[in-house]
Amino acid sequence: MSRPASAFAAALACLAILGTPLPAQEPSAPAAPTSSGGFDKTKLTFGGGLGGSFGDVDVIEIWPRVGYRFTPKWDAGVGLQFRYTNDDRYAEDFSATDYGVDLYTSYRVIPQLSADAEYRWLSYEYYDFDSDSERDTDGSLFLGGSFIQPMSKNAALMIGVLYNVTYDDNDALSPYDDPWIYRIGVTAGF
Repeated sequence: MSRPASAFAAALACLAILGTPLPAQEPSAPAAPTSSGGFDKTKLTFGGGLGGSFGDVDVIEIWPRVGYRFTPKWDAGVGLQFRYTNDDRYAEDFSATDYGVDLYTSYRVIPQLSADAEYRWLSYEYYDFDSDSERDTDGSLFLGGSFIQPMSKNAALMIGVLYNVTYDDNDALSPYDDPWIYRIGVTAGF
């Protein structure tokens, strides 16, 4: 199995594991139903983030996300990614545009801490010394956690760290400099 295919299979396994709610205790009396069992737009979540670094290599990133809260502790969704890079370290500046999609899931272990899994597919450009640039793709599986600080009834600040379990130090063409990703974001439900 190729690296992206095996990473995708592992991501699906993690989504299944993290997406399984813990068994709850049976209530002493049956609870009244709160919805018809169909799609509930109040369970949609919106979030994402912005990132950037500036110096010899300038990077600007944006990743909007939309998800669905399946249970009070578990949500999952999809996100888009866009990254622009300008590298001044070469004789001529090198600019690249990367884009991708991710599938994510998050399970609240306790109200302020979540276990997170994310499969990310990325189409990225890199500098090829024989020509100007080349494009390649990468599929990576990230596992980690987030600290969640509520900001209001429907919004929270999230500070997270993820580790790329498919990262290979010997892959010179990887779109990631190291296996760790640190991020700060906001999630909101309406």
